[in-house]
Amino acid sequence: MKKLIWKLILPITVISMMIFTKWWYALVVDGPDEILTGFPFAFVCSGWHTSLSLQIFILEFIADFLTYLTIIFFLVYIIDRLIIKIIVPRIVSIPLIIFSSLIIVFNGLLALNPDNIYHLKRDFDMEIMETGFKFIWQKQERPDFYKYHPEYRNDSQIPKTVIKNDWIIKADSIDNNTLVDYGQFLTDKERVYYKYDFSDGLMIIELQDVDRESFVTFGNSIYARDKNHIFDSRNGIIEQADLESFQTVNIEREDGSVVAYGKDKNNYYFWNEIMTDTIGIGSQIIK
Repeated sequence: MKKLIWKLILPITVISMMIFTKWWYALVVDGPDEILTGFPFAFVCSGWHTSLSLQIFILEFIADFLTYLTIIFFLVYIIDRLIIKIIVPRIVSIPLIIFSSLIIVFNGLLALNPDNIYHLKRDFDMEIMETGFKFIWQKQERPDFYKYHPEYRNDSQIPKTVIKNDWIIKADSIDNNTLVDYGQFLTDKERVYYKYDFSDGLMIIELQDVDRESFVTFGNSIYARDKNHIFDSRNGIIEQADLESFQTVNIEREDGSVVAYGKDKNNYYFWNEIMTDTIGIGSQIIK
């Protein structure tokens, strides 16, 4: 049975997990509508801070892998012990191992994207609207948002100057006459809003616990401040940030793209996460 694990069970587990999965269409609380994938638990979805990025939930991924592994193991075990003895010839085992190894390498390269965000577990609540199963070659069309929230289709309070196509604004009320766009943040005469840019559109959400009178942005940046707090345009208040010494730094990559970081007298930040010199960010910022 040990040989079957390496020659058959593990390769088929990897291949099965790659080519067949479950999709979940969900309305994220204080976030965009989203399609997640994974079976039996959704473990990956698109990143909301930049296109071509992913959010990956580690515990859900491990649970999914163990589920596939367990199913394949028991199927092989039952066939081998109760039906017919399984002998895997080299002409079968070698292609399986090679193909599954290529899948691991390919997904490993995708996982190395520095824009990806990893969470120990999914850190947002969501309402599941639709689910289904698909093979990798099947294209999954995004369900119609208005099917579940028709009230937004002709909502007169949505300022048409800041939405396009099916972009949705989640805000109780926006004064379009005083609306100012700062790039990642917006303000009107009473409130502050932040943006979620993602591949399928834009969502604007009211920023909570902010002093409107003292609110200012750090230019066209993911960071802003008021008299009490530092904010980023994805997580809101950055609790650890030092208000007096905080500043932003943009680092240009070799491909010409720019990554926004923050720093204060104590730490370096990517969004609200504290970064260290171990990945070279600190040395670039200090210069």
